[in-house]
Amino acid sequence: PIVGEYDDPFNQKQGVLTIPFSAEGNCLIYGSTGNGKTTMLTTMSYSLIRNHSADELNLYIMDFGSETLKVFEKAPQVGGVIVSSDSEKTINFFKMLHKEVEHRKNLFSEYGGDYAGYCKNSGKTIPNIVVLINNYAGFAEQYEDLIESFALLTRDGVKYGIYFVVTASNTNAIRYVIAQNFKMTMCMQLNDASDYSIVIGKTEGLVPSKHKGRGLVALDRAYEFQTAYCSDADDMFEFLSVYCDQLNENATVFAKKIPV
Repeated sequence: PIVGEYDDPFNQKQGVLTIPFSAEGNCLIYGSTGNGKTTMLTTMSYSLIRNHSADELNLYIMDFGSETLKVFEKAPQVGGVIVSSDSEKTINFFKMLHKEVEHRKNLFSEYGGDYAGYCKNSGKTIPNIVVLINNYAGFAEQYEDLIESFALLTRDGVKYGIYFVVTASNTNAIRYVIAQNFKMTMCMQLNDASDYSIVIGKTEGLVPSKHKGRGLVALDRAYEFQTAYCSDADDMFEFLSVYCDQLNENATVFAKKIPV
């Protein structure tokens, strides 16, 4: 999915910033409150559902922040949106993911054992699963007993076509052992400038300028990027709501729903 544009002043060019899940795996986005993490998740979700049908992609959203991502609930590619009060749904969802990992493990074993090998050698396809968790601290605080389960899924899921995108408001929010399972890391504006190099690595003094949606990303080196809006409509949520309704009306395939 396309999420914005990065700036390369040395070569006097700008490039499209994408999140290559299949190549890179899980994605972790740090940023202090109010600096555009939810905007990025909104743009990412829109880009995913715009370019992939439900037989290619099943999207699940856990919004423990502003809960504005519920706007995607009606899209046929979205199997469910969970908010902090949905405790039964959350527990069922994790059970469902573990079952899916087991199912895919058995399914892929004859075809090289991973998602890419299965698709290539069997000639069949199975949907990629993308799970968005907005505000990891809110999730970890409320569902402490699911942290080990989450660690396992982020470690093993990538092999089976299950990817996680997680946002956190500071660098201490996610334990180091879990953060290791995230190969892609991005960072919006942070309160402490010294944290940029912890997240991104060598930044050569680069810090994101003070605009909402600005951040740093490590590609071949550190770049500054600007998050895109998914539309220039005056009312973004009205636009997304209508778009998801239209997709729903024309769809024949739907994502697997979270059991309740």
